[in-house]
Amino acid sequence: MAKKILNEVPDSDRIVRQAELAKILGVSSVTLWRWRQNNKFPAPIKLGGGRMIGWRMSSILQWIDEQEVLD
Repeated sequence: MAKKILNEVPDSDRIVRQAELAKILGVSSVTLWRWRQNNKFPAPIKLGGGRMIGWRMSSILQWIDEQEVLD
């Protein structure tokens, strides 16, 4: 059942955890942390009562598009 629901969620609406996001962007988790501290990266959303964080893929894709415009 859960697998079926996950398959119906568009990729842009899925939540990406920090390790996967670092891999996608080709940076370390420390770099993600620095970007967040310097407000150069979208704020994460809290998951699991605030003990975990993640990002909506749509906000990451938007951030990537904005970086391309700045270059």
